[in-house]
Amino acid sequence: AHVLIVDDNMINQKIIVHMLSKSNIKVSLADNGKEALDVLHEHGSDIDIILMDINMPVMDGYQATKKLRTNHRYDSLPVVIVSTLGFRNEIDEMYLAGANAHLRKPFKAGELYGALFMFLIESNPDKSNKVSAATYQENSGILDIQQGLASTKNIFAYYDLLREDLLSLSDSDHKIKKYIIQKDFLTLKAYCRQLLEESRSIGAISLEEVLSEMYILLTKNEEQYLPKYIKLYHDEWLRTKRHIELYLKSVNMF
Repeated sequence: AHVLIVDDNMINQKIIVHMLSKSNIKVSLADNGKEALDVLHEHGSDIDIILMDINMPVMDGYQATKKLRTNHRYDSLPVVIVSTLGFRNEIDEMYLAGANAHLRKPFKAGELYGALFMFLIESNPDKSNKVSAATYQENSGILDIQQGLASTKNIFAYYDLLREDLLSLSDSDHKIKKYIIQKDFLTLKAYCRQLLEESRSIGAISLEEVLSEMYILLTKNEEQYLPKYIKLYHDEWLRTKRHIELYLKSVNMF
């Protein structure tokens, strides 16, 4: 797929490019509406979707969208508004000019991929085989992909959540070890509750089971049994982490 990003803010451009860097998506950039139309003139048949800011110098998103819609060649070319808060009338004008959807900044990678999925995959079923986890040998007792997808609604939001949890849980085994050794059970209980929510949302079944056992012990004031969970949690986190990494590598985004 080929995405045209139209935004006069270089930082915003870099953020979106970074979000798409893990995919096979080709990216073109334009600093304003006029440049976007020039890119379309040169490479129009290759562009699959446009991410269009509203307020830009030279030519804004409203004028650019309205002008490209006068060319029947671009009747079916999706235009997604990418803006900060903005006024409701600005958004409405963009839709009247021919925009198809709206992404409000700041947004997560999962939201961006969800928009791309809606316009690039659902409208082109022949491309659907490019989003696949076929090479990942699932062990639902460790990482239940279906549970994770059910909680996030689509594969792109799930992908985004898994990447976030890899980062947020990276030192969780060290924290648990510290809290148990220091007998800081109040903090440990709150942390286990947080980890339970995160593991449940991504379908980390075996990790959730270990955390549930720890939480029950803390609730019953049976903290004397917790030291053995230092190793149990450490080993289970490493197994879960490995499965998350393998799954993420297997997902081929567009």
